[in-house]
Amino acid sequence: LAIGLFVWFQIIAKSEYGIGSALDDNGQRGFGRGGYLGHTLLTEDVVEYNSIANEEWRTLWTNIGYDASMVNSIDFRAYSILGVDYQKIYRDLQTENRNIFDRKLENDEFVPLTLPLVENCGCTYCLGFCDDAYCPI
Repeated sequence: LAIGLFVWFQIIAKSEYGIGSALDDNGQRGFGRGGYLGHTLLTEDVVEYNSIANEEWRTLWTNIGYDASMVNSIDFRAYSILGVDYQKIYRDLQTENRNIFDRKLENDEFVPLTLPLVENCGCTYCLGFCDDAYCPI
């Protein structure tokens, strides 16, 4: 009975809300480019950073368009706890690119976003957002 309820829940969650254990055809969880973490960053006022794994952050920022090797070298969990406001960074990126954020090209790839140059900061963990409002450390 428990297995049947679990399977039923997974089917309903996947079809109704786009969430579940399996990714959809685009490698997302039904919430567009930002996935579930991006959805959480946009909709929640307070995000519990220590509950977000580095892999979730890395998937998010790679899907946004940042270089995967750079993103994989950052300990997002540690820097978010130290004060980097990744929620504000994500929200501002989404706002600045609102017209194309989840738009796709003919080949089903996402349209590239306008991202700040990481090279303009003295660090990579700020993702190009060097201002104290984003990266006070």
